[in-house]
Amino acid sequence: MAEKSLLIGDLAADTIAEYAALLAQQNSGDTVELHAVSGDGDEVVATLLLNSGTSLMVETTHSSLPEPDNTAAVEYMRAKMQLIQSPPPAAASNLEDIAAWNEEIDRL
Repeated sequence: MAEKSLLIGDLAADTIAEYAALLAQQNSGDTVELHAVSGDGDEVVATLLLNSGTSLMVETTHSSLPEPDNTAAVEYMRAKMQLIQSPPPAAASNLEDIAAWNEEIDRL
């Protein structure tokens, strides 16, 4: 098990904890890339695997470093959570509808 401390910002931390819990409830998984500051102060991009076996802890800090910009990652996780919690209604679709839906999912 890898144990790392990363500074990712309040909103990103809250969102990833919520997303990880939802994925675990669904027996699903995903990867999320976050901009972070590592324990030694380097700016990094961390790829986190989230699934039912993920151990994740969020804690506060009194760091004076600015929060990394994780706007895109937070939007991605929120969009995925919305799809899980409120999936689009089932309906008869034509191939164009299916292709458009697949393109939308690929953009996330």
